[in-house]
Amino acid sequence: MANLEYDPFPDKQPNDVVRTEIICQQLFLKATLEGDVVDIRPGIALNFEGHSFAITEATIQINTQGGDSKSEIEGMAFLTPCEPITVLTQLREHYSKK
Repeated sequence: MANLEYDPFPDKQPNDVVRTEIICQQLFLKATLEGDVVDIRPGIALNFEGHSFAITEATIQINTQGGDSKSEIEGMAFLTPCEPITVLTQLREHYSKK
């Protein structure tokens, strides 16, 4: 069990960064869609090239003159599971005094 009283960085302040760690990988999508885009809004999943993107932002310009509407969208998909607690546990075990 890790000794949580042990300080591996005694000269550092609480706001100092001593290490950065990747906890997951994300893929971002930014696209312009034309046509029937009324149902594209945040919270909707959009499948593109084998990835399911969660729409995070959408700006819709509806054409009331009978032409195609246009939407600017942004979305994200996780490429790896996001497990910050697992990474934190590994870091604590790595830096704890045994």
